Amino acid sequence: MGTALVIVWVLFMIITLSYRTGFGKASMDMIDKSPLLTFLYDHNYIMNAIIKFH
Repeated sequence: MGTALVIVWVLFMIITLSYRTGFGKASMDMIDKSPLLTFLYDHNYIMNAIIKFH
């Protein structure tokens, strides 16, 4: 389960980096429409650690 969560968080980071593309916008729309995906996106500890480190 932990490995799957890390993979999802990495995919979320890729989506965030590609936000200006059609793929990124469509993916963010899907995340926004899903309560589960929104929760996982908001609690992405990998991305939060990178942002705090930067």
